Amino acid sequence: MEPTNSNNADTAIKTILSINDKVHAALSKEASKFGREPNEYMQSVLTEHVMRQKLLAATDHKIMQAYLDCVAFAVKVAMRQAFEGKKINPAITQSVAHECAADKVFREKYELYVGGDMFRHGNPRKGTINREIGFRIRAAINGIVKKDANGKAATVKCNGEFIQSYTPMESYDIGGAST
Repeated sequence: MEPTNSNNADTAIKTILSINDKVHAALSKEASKFGREPNEYMQSVLTEHVMRQKLLAATDHKIMQAYLDCVAFAVKVAMRQAFEGKKINPAITQSVAHECAADKVFREKYELYVGGDMFRHGNPRKGTINREIGFRIRAAINGIVKKDANGKAATVKCNGEFIQSYTPMESYDIGGAST
């Protein structure tokens, strides 16, 4: 798929919002529960609202729908892999990425969203979708990430995948199927 110059899916506009302190505290608490930064969580909530209300032009809606479809597909793959697994796979995120990249429809939608080849590094549009995929996988499988010696989430670099790194899982639980 050829990169498109018109895909501005990840052109970010920084804005300042005045939010009631109670609403901000509630959103921050919710974000923390999912291991996310409040601003990143709020961005996700707003994006989902815009999509549900069909507030984008048709082309932009199609691009954002591709984003949401990719995330949903990755979560579906993660749930299957976690449920079928007999033991914890710390590299489940990498395993999911590998399986997703092999799926023709996923690849087409991912490349539509990022506006280019999914394996090409240096595309700033990949950051948003890759972080969202990682977050949604973690949330779906109730993943507990491995921590480094400083108590921060560990990171593993990977080669040959559309993701450049992932956070390994220490454990996960998908509705009683603890591993």
